Amino acid sequence: MKRKLLYDCLDVARKMNCPEKHPDWGCYHHFSFLVQHNKIIGFGMNRRGDPINHLGYAEWGKIHSEFDAYQQVKGIMEDSAFSIINFRLSKQGALRDSTPCSCCFNFLKKMGCKEVWFSTINGHMAWMGF
Repeated sequence: MKRKLLYDCLDVARKMNCPEKHPDWGCYHHFSFLVQHNKIIGFGMNRRGDPINHLGYAEWGKIHSEFDAYQQVKGIMEDSAFSIINFRLSKQGALRDSTPCSCCFNFLKKMGCKEVWFSTINGHMAWMGF
């Protein structure tokens, strides 16, 4: 993953990290970017909504950012291989841990994700492949 792409995604996440733009300001602020061929093709945020129960999500009335990003582009992706970049930010914009939950991990793997980059509480990015 190109460093510039990670910084570009973080810039967008920080711009969206405000009460006027985040649909669920009172909860964790997760942002996911779906990437193909080093280009951002989709963006999602965690928000209120009905989760897709057959995927194993809990009945909390939340849509996770990874699922939201995938739903935005599922009909326009060039092929099934993609990467996800995840950020979780505090209200002040500091990086927090954004490791995908087990349901998102399984969903991403099933949909063709090849790698996940995610923020950590110590201010770094970590990586995991499938």
